[in-house]
Amino acid sequence: MKALAFSLLAACAVDPTYSAHITNGDPNTRCTTVELDNPSAVAIGSLRATFDGIGHVVIYRARPDLATTWPCSPMDGGDPLIVAQSTAELAFPAETGLFFEAHQPLIVETSGTGTVELEATPAADGAREVTITQLQIPAPDIGANSIQVISAAVPDPAPGDSYLAFVGHTHEHGVGVNIALADDVFGDKQPLYIPSAYVWDAPHATAITPIVVPPEKTFFLQCTFTNTGVTPVTGEMCGAWAFHVPAR
Repeated sequence: MKALAFSLLAACAVDPTYSAHITNGDPNTRCTTVELDNPSAVAIGSLRATFDGIGHVVIYRARPDLATTWPCSPMDGGDPLIVAQSTAELAFPAETGLFFEAHQPLIVETSGTGTVELEATPAADGAREVTITQLQIPAPDIGANSIQVISAAVPDPAPGDSYLAFVGHTHEHGVGVNIALADDVFGDKQPLYIPSAYVWDAPHATAITPIVVPPEKTFFLQCTFTNTGVTPVTGEMCGAWAFHVPAR
């Protein structure tokens, strides 16, 4: 399977870098909290995950009161920062970044046994904060032995912001997530997020040329589901995460 990684436009490297390390001995999906060694609050321009022997890695911001390590479900830790099946880097355009608190706690979701090394590089001074917002439309029940496609408008959650990237999200019966921009459901749609291969528990994140959604347009979210079983499926999800910053 092709390695999935998330990479935006490279940000300028600024020393020092901050790091964290975990070792996982559980072949099943497991979440572990770690703290970066940044001594004070900082805007992070890039975050890199290097790993060996691990099937997939997802990085989330964490609350400091979470358990140290626990069995977890894929893509269930909140807003993902990195989703990858091989070494990956999340790097933002110049003068933008994630705002991390001192000793930022992170959740590292892994499958397979091995090690994960994290390295974070500060953004330039005065960076604008990157926000992660979840987009979602209601997902229907999926009939037995069927394929179902749903589509609906999602209002722009941050008018005037510049959008940088998207990550699709479904549960295990999802086989595709697309995002487009249009005036209405019948109008011509401008594709924004069409991953070449969608894997529900390690979805491909796609950077786009930064775009501000015009007032007359909105996002359209489309999800495709397949149920090869003999009973209907309930509780599916059709959504995505959007990375955006305040426009200049």
